[in-house]
Amino acid sequence: MNKTLSATLFLTCTLPMVAFAADNCSTHRHSLVDNADYNIWSTVICPHRPVAKHTHAHPRVLIPHDNGTLRVTYADKPLGQDNPRDFKLEKDKPIYLDYNEGKDMHTDEVLGDSPLTVLVVELKTAP
Repeated sequence: MNKTLSATLFLTCTLPMVAFAADNCSTHRHSLVDNADYNIWSTVICPHRPVAKHTHAHPRVLIPHDNGTLRVTYADKPLGQDNPRDFKLEKDKPIYLDYNEGKDMHTDEVLGDSPLTVLVVELKTAP
């Protein structure tokens, strides 16, 4: 079988599955631990579907289960140099977001074509 035909068959079979998976994606959050010191949850963020506007009251550590880019767009800041802000997430590599990263109203959006799963550790007693 020639390469063009093989590639066409591959795309014909796989693209509908990718579209099906993306269409059925549901952004959600699953709480794991919540106490006086920290709150831990796992979240799945669907691609190209911004999460509703929200803020964070405490610093957080994000531990991505996938590689991906998370775009944070601040609602009350003009678009420009620091807005939106793209975070390049690497699988299993934690990143720390201080209080200032979440205090302003913002949305989060996955820029890739696959859902992004992230473990979030919110540090309630951090300064």
